[in-house]
Amino acid sequence: MDPQEMYFLWTYLFVVILCEGTKVSIKIIQEPASLGYNGNSLVPDNNNHNMVPRTRPANFSGPVQFKQLVGKCFNMTGGEYLYTFCPFQNMTQVETLSYWNSYQGIIGVWTEWRIENNSFVAMLMTKGSRCGDKDRSVEVTFMCAPNNSLLNVTEPKKCEYQATFGTLLVCHRDAMLVYPRLSADLRAEWDKAETELKYNEITEKGYKAQLDRIFTKAGFQTSHHLNKSRDPSSDNKYPDGGFQHFDQCKQELEEVKQERDELKKEIENMKVLLGLKITSSKQKGMDDEDIKFRPIIVL
Repeated sequence: MDPQEMYFLWTYLFVVILCEGTKVSIKIIQEPASLGYNGNSLVPDNNNHNMVPRTRPANFSGPVQFKQLVGKCFNMTGGEYLYTFCPFQNMTQVETLSYWNSYQGIIGVWTEWRIENNSFVAMLMTKGSRCGDKDRSVEVTFMCAPNNSLLNVTEPKKCEYQATFGTLLVCHRDAMLVYPRLSADLRAEWDKAETELKYNEITEKGYKAQLDRIFTKAGFQTSHHLNKSRDPSSDNKYPDGGFQHFDQCKQELEEVKQERDELKKEIENMKVLLGLKITSSKQKGMDDEDIKFRPIIVL
C-alpha cells in the first residue's frame, strides 16, 4: 500500500471514529406538535382559567323531551371561533386561527328559561368569563330542524351572544308550552290568576308577578324575578308603588283623599289663625296711634 492510500485510509478511519463518538439518537414523531393545543382546540395555556366555570349550572328544567340533550355537546365553527354548546351546562368560545395568545372562555352557564306567552322561548346562560366590567352571557333560541346542531352564534352587543339551536324536539306545535309542564298545584294557581285577571280583580302587573312566582316555584326561572326588597308589611304593593288588585288601589285612593281633606282643613285653620294675628296686630297699631295723637283737653 503506497503512502497516498495509507493517508486516505487513516483519514476515513478518523472520520468514522469522530462521527461514532458524536452519534445522537433520533426519535421519529408520528403526531403533530401540540404547542398551544388543548383537547380538540388550539388554545394557549395562560387562558385556562377562563374555561373554569365561575358558578354551578342550574338544575334541569323545562320540556321533558330536552332531557335527551343532557350530557351532550354540539360544536360549530363561526369565523375564527369554535363554539361548543352543552345544553343545561354551558357554552364556550375558542379562537382557532391563532397559535399564540388566542382566546378561550366560557360565555355562559345555564341559568334559567326566558318565558313569554306561555312558551319556553330561550335558554339563558349567564355568568360567563369576565368581559371588562361585566360577565359574558348567551341566549339560546330553538328552531325545528332534522338534526341536533348549533346553527348560528352572533354577538349583537359586546360580550352578549345570541345562538340558535336546531332540533326535532321543538317541531311539535305544543313542544314548548309551559302550562302542561307544571304540577297540578301550580296549574291551579295559574288558573286562579287567570280568573282574577278576567274579572279585573288583579291588574296585568299583578298577573305577571303571580306568574313569575309560579315559574320560580317550578324551577323554570331564578328568584331574581321576584321582588326581594319588598316590604313584608306591603305585600300588595310593587316597588314602584303599583298594586296587584283594583280593590287595594281604590282603598289606597280613599286613604289619600282622606289625608288630602285633612290637610285642607289644617291649611284653612292656619289661614284663619294667621288672619286673626294680622287683624289683631293692625288693630293694636291703630290703638297706639290713637293714644299717641289724642289731644288732651283741660277744662
